[in-house]
This record gives sequence, C-alpha cells and structure tokens, in this order.
Amino acid sequence: MRRIIIVVEGQTEQEFVKQCVAPYLLKKNGILSVTARLVGKPGHKGGDVRYSRLKVDLDILLREPNVVVSTFIDFFKLANDFPLADGCQKYSNAEQRITCLEQGLAAEVNAPLFVPYIQRHEFEALLFSSESGFLKYLSPQSCLELAEVGRQFANPEDINSTQPPSYRLIEIVKRCEGYQYNKVVYGNIFALEIGIEAMLARCKRFAEWIDRIGHLASHT
Repeated sequence: MRRIIIVVEGQTEQEFVKQCVAPYLLKKNGILSVTARLVGKPGHKGGDVRYSRLKVDLDILLREPNVVVSTFIDFFKLANDFPLADGCQKYSNAEQRITCLEQGLAAEVNAPLFVPYIQRHEFEALLFSSESGFLKYLSPQSCLELAEVGRQFANPEDINSTQPPSYRLIEIVKRCEGYQYNKVVYGNIFALEIGIEAMLARCKRFAEWIDRIGHLASHT
C-alpha cells in the first residue's frame, strides 16, 4: 500500500488533484492517500516551473517511505532548463517533444517510483472535455463559443499552444461575461461539474497518466 504525491505547478492544479484526482484514485484498493504539493518554497504561487527548483522537491519527496511521486506541470511555457530540453526541440510534433522531456526527466531523477507527467498543453485543456462544465455557470453565448472550440478538436489535449486553452477561456469570458476568468476558482468549479470520468474518456494522455500512477501505487 502506497501514498501518491503529485508535484504541481500552481494552486489550480493543487485544487484539481484534491477535488477530482484524489477521490477517483482512492477508490482503488491499496492507495493510502493522494496529495498535491506546490513546486518550490512555501509561499510560491506557482507557474514558472524550473527543473532546478523541481529537482529539489523530488529528491526530498522520493526519500519518504511508501510513496509514488509524480508531476503535473504544463508544457506551455515550460522552462528550458529541463533535462534533454535542447535535444527535444528537434521534434516538431508536440506529443513527441513532451514524451522526450518526460523521458529526460525520468532518466535524470532515476527512481522506480517516480512518474513524470507533463500536461499537453496545459490544465485548461481538460475543461473542454465536456460542455457541461460551462453550461451551469456561463451565459449561452460563452457556452456556444467555448463549445465551438471543443468541437474543433477530437481530443481536447490537441488545443494548441499558439492559442492555448486558458487564453481562449480568458478571452471568451471577458468578452461575453464582462469579467476576468479566475483560473483557480472557475477552473475547479468547471472541473467538478464535468467530472474526471469525462476527462479520462476524451483525453488519452491524461488517462494514461492516471492509470499508471494508480496501478503503480496499488500493485507495488
């Protein structure tokens, strides 16, 4: 029986792990707890994830007993100090580049109970898994435009970094609702309304990560 600790880049991801990921994984036998730790020193508000800072946290956490450690950080605006960052630039395909970065991170950390995960392209992609997340809280016009964004992509994770998911949400909400989209508050309200099952069904990369850390924690 093991604990799962997920190192996240911001408060939005921290709340998402607490409210959505943890309840789902704790249904599996053998998982004692699922918690999220913000990368960096106490008081760090998130974002600007650098490997030099992340490595310190991972080294400390991986010394703890009975723990599977993972990451939940965005590919969008990821710092270039990560292992293999320069070599991974040779891939024009984002999926291949992210996989390359994860492999470099795994090799550098070199711990059997460490699972690197980089979200393609950012957390907000998961919110486009279902229109239900927006319908309860936003106006019909906002919902119409956000639904149209979702329909353009077979997989929400493909919503690309030239106009990332969070920017689309910010722009549409500001124009249609007249206020600023609050990532921490609304991101998790939408996520809870959608439900993690819908995200797992639509977002292959995310689903594979959840399955991997769940299996590793409950079968080792």
